[in-house]
Amino acid sequence: MKPAIADCHTAGIRVIMITGDSKHTASAIAKQIGIIDKDSRDTSTCVFTGLEFEQMSEANRKKAIGGTSGKVFARVEPHHKRMMVKTLIDAGEIVAMTGDGVNDAPALK
Repeated sequence: MKPAIADCHTAGIRVIMITGDSKHTASAIAKQIGIIDKDSRDTSTCVFTGLEFEQMSEANRKKAIGGTSGKVFARVEPHHKRMMVKTLIDAGEIVAMTGDGVNDAPALK
């Protein structure tokens, strides 16, 4: 997984991890595989829960999911994923998504 993330970075692809795991677990995994900086102690600008994202204003959602660095979203439900994808598309981003869970299909409706 780590080499694939590095290849994405080299190609200019920003990786966003969206998971149902806890914020702490998601952050630790993202650091191990290179989505976020492994030496970063303050993850307040790159790691959010689905509920935190949902409760943000539209402008803050764009700020939270935007930028050039990797992002992590934890404890995410299908409707949060839909919001994230919509926010990215509205910002003019090209979005590709992979998943292995049953809640991935409802997220893309």
